[in-house]
Amino acid sequence: MATRETSGNNVDRGVIAIVSQGLQAIKGLVAGSWMNPGQPITPTAPNGAAGRTLAYTPGFNLLTNQRYEAIGFTQLKLLARNCDLVALAIETRKDQLQATSWEFRVNGQEKRGKTKDPRIQELETFFALPDVDSPTLPFKLWQRKLMDDILVIDQPVLHFEKNKAGKPYAFTIIDGQTMKPILDVSGKMPKPPSPSWQQWLYGSPAGDFTSDEIICLPRHPRPDKIYGYSEVEQIYITIEIAIRRQLKKLGGYTEGNIPEAMVPTPDGWGPDQIAQFQLYFDALLADQLGGQRKMRFVPAGMDKAIFPNDPKSDDVNGYDEYIARVVCFAFSLSPSWIAKAMNKATAEQAADGAEEEGLRPLIEYWKILMKLLIFKGWGWTDIDFEPQIKRAVDPLKQAQADQIR
Repeated sequence: MATRETSGNNVDRGVIAIVSQGLQAIKGLVAGSWMNPGQPITPTAPNGAAGRTLAYTPGFNLLTNQRYEAIGFTQLKLLARNCDLVALAIETRKDQLQATSWEFRVNGQEKRGKTKDPRIQELETFFALPDVDSPTLPFKLWQRKLMDDILVIDQPVLHFEKNKAGKPYAFTIIDGQTMKPILDVSGKMPKPPSPSWQQWLYGSPAGDFTSDEIICLPRHPRPDKIYGYSEVEQIYITIEIAIRRQLKKLGGYTEGNIPEAMVPTPDGWGPDQIAQFQLYFDALLADQLGGQRKMRFVPAGMDKAIFPNDPKSDDVNGYDEYIARVVCFAFSLSPSWIAKAMNKATAEQAADGAEEEGLRPLIEYWKILMKLLIFKGWGWTDIDFEPQIKRAVDPLKQAQADQIR
C-alpha cells in the first residue's frame, strides 16, 4: 500500500512539472509577443522578382533617352557652358591631363625595356590616331574631347569598330546624351547578341548596339542610379546660383544701376492697400533680373528708401568667393587664386594637394579606361597605360640626400 502511494505521488509530481513547464512556455510566448518585431510581410511579387540590381522605373526601355532624374543631360550641359567658373575649371582639368605624357608598359615593369614588345608598338601606332575617320583628333585631342562628357554628364561613350580582319579599327566618340542603356528584368544590361544600348536622334530611336560595340565607363557609378554622378551635377544648385548672380550683375550694367531696396509706404495705407501694391510691384519684376536692378517710383508720402545691401558691392559677405571655392573643390583645383591673403608656401601646398586629390584620381581613371579598351580590342590583360610624371626636384632636399649618400 505504501508502495502504491509513493508511485502515485511520483506521477502527480511529473504531471505538475509538465504543467509548470507549459505555463512557463506560455508566459514566454506572451512576453515575447509584447512589442515584438512581428512577422515579415509575405512577398507579393512573383518568384524570381527578387535580386534586381536597382529599383528602375517600370517600362524604362520604352522611355526616350531623356535622363529621368532631378536634372537632365541637356540641363547639365547648359550649366557647364553658361557658368564661367565651371567652364574654366573643366578646361583647366583638360589642360592638366593633356600635359601628362603616357606610355604603354608590360604589367609589372616600372620602365619600358630596351627591346620593345611588338604589342606595344601596335598599340602606339593605333592610339596615335584612335579614330581614323577623324584625322584631326590625335590621341591628346581625342582624350580631351572625351573628357567633356566625363566631367559634365559622366557618360563617356565610345563606339568600337573592327576591320574585316577582326582587328580594332576605331574608337569613335559618341555624344553620351544620345545614348540610352537597355535593361533586362534584373536591371542589368543584356549580353550579346541582345542590344544593350540604343541611340536616340531627333526624338526617335535610331539604332541598337550590343555591349561589344559600345563602351561606356562612368567615373562616378552609383548603386541606385543608372547614370553616373558628374562633378557638374554634384554642385548644380551652386552653379544655378552663380549663373543667376551673373545675370543679375549683367542686368545692373545693361538695364539699371540701382540695387534692391526696402521702401516705406505713405501714411494711411492699410494692409489691403500695401498687399495690393506689393502684388502689382512684384508683377513688374517677376522673372526680370534686369528689372530688379532699376529704381521704381512710388506714391508720395514715403520718408526715405532703405538699402539692405551695400550699393557699392554685390558680393555680400564674400559669397562670390564661396561659390568659386565650391567649384574649385568639386573639380579638385587649388583655390589659391581667389584667396585674398595667402603666402607662397601655403599656395604651393594647396596646389600640390589639389593635384594629388584631383589629377591623380583622374589619371587612375584613364588607366582603367585604357586597360578596358586594350582588353576589348586585343584581349590583352598584361599591358598597362602608365603616366610619365616628372616632378620638380627641391635643390635643398637633393643636396641633403647627396650628403647622406
